[in-house]
Amino acid sequence: MVHRMTPLSNPRLFIFYGLLVSFPLAGLYVFSRLPLLPGSVALAAGAFMSYRLMRFARPYLGTKVTTSSEGLTFTLPGEGDLAFPWSEVSLSGRCTSARGKPFIFAYHAGRDRLISIPYEYTDMKTLEEELASRTPFETFHFPPGSGIRAVLQERFPRSK
Repeated sequence: MVHRMTPLSNPRLFIFYGLLVSFPLAGLYVFSRLPLLPGSVALAAGAFMSYRLMRFARPYLGTKVTTSSEGLTFTLPGEGDLAFPWSEVSLSGRCTSARGKPFIFAYHAGRDRLISIPYEYTDMKTLEEELASRTPFETFHFPPGSGIRAVLQERFPRSK
């Protein structure tokens, strides 16, 4: 199953897409109100801002988590696909804190790699259930100032 961020799973994306459209529209509005040269500059600036915003966000919008019978595959910006076979996931779980948003994580002790998945992807309940059935799964609630890294360092000390 593929889990990714969509406007329905993360309503803040509506704001992002609204900004993408509003910059060129604002430039078009200014273009219609000013003489040709300054109006053209405003239109070009609006289009350029929209282009830069989309170029910045595209890798992050393309992230996804894919589950299969073999394991988890994470598509990350700048790294491509990262596969964690089910048998090699050392710990997974759901974290909440007093001020933060909940997230799911998967930790691979052999690679010392922690992947956190914000609760803004599609069908997170199913992903949580699949992780709980296939890997060591725990639920954590952290007070402000502490987090999952401290727990992982305690449970999986690195040998030097």
